[in-house]
Amino acid sequence: LTVRMSLLLSALNLLEVLVAALLLRKRSTAPPQFISRDYLVRFVCFGILAAPLTSGLIVALLSFFWPRIHLGATPLQWIAADSLGIGIVTPICVAILRWHFGAAHIGKRHLIYLFLLAAATPYAFSHPGGPLLFAIYPLLALILIRTGMRWAAISTLLVAVAGCWFTLHGQGPFTQTPSLTPLDPILLLQVFIGSAVLLLYSISLVLEREWKVVQQLEKIAALHALVSENSRDA
Repeated sequence: LTVRMSLLLSALNLLEVLVAALLLRKRSTAPPQFISRDYLVRFVCFGILAAPLTSGLIVALLSFFWPRIHLGATPLQWIAADSLGIGIVTPICVAILRWHFGAAHIGKRHLIYLFLLAAATPYAFSHPGGPLLFAIYPLLALILIRTGMRWAAISTLLVAVAGCWFTLHGQGPFTQTPSLTPLDPILLLQVFIGSAVLLLYSISLVLEREWKVVQQLEKIAALHALVSENSRDA
């Protein structure tokens, strides 16, 4: 890419982020809460749909008025790729940035899941066969349940990095499928990672609700014990 083209692409990507941030900021100044249904709906509308549509419209206008400009993707491909990218990377980055490094300790018995994921990911993305690729999903789910969302987010990010490296080098199952453009394998990879993120946040939502129910039951039990201890009848 030329310097001008790189600056143009960077400006379009930055525009997406600014549009999404400004739209979300008007509705809420609180930190992102992806386990909240209301915030998740706003994030999908503003971050995943509105922001890529804005830059996609600019890409369409540039392609129409300046046909010599080759942006490497059609407007629809641009919108699809950026929508998936924003939907995948944003929750992962938020989970990592909220990480208190003092709580980074992980039990030795839980390290086995990280080692299994580290061994399975390169093998799954470097071979054309697809069945082992979906073994990554249960491993990520186990890491989420055993170690929490932060480690699961970091693991997902590492899976995405490994998948990008092998896919861009023409290896793995996504490069073996018939494709019309060079971007199709990357789109398939984004769909795979996006499905993993959706799986993790679905499980996280269930765990969060269960944790709230346990907290409510503990408060009720503590109140009952307090009343019983201070009751003359007891």
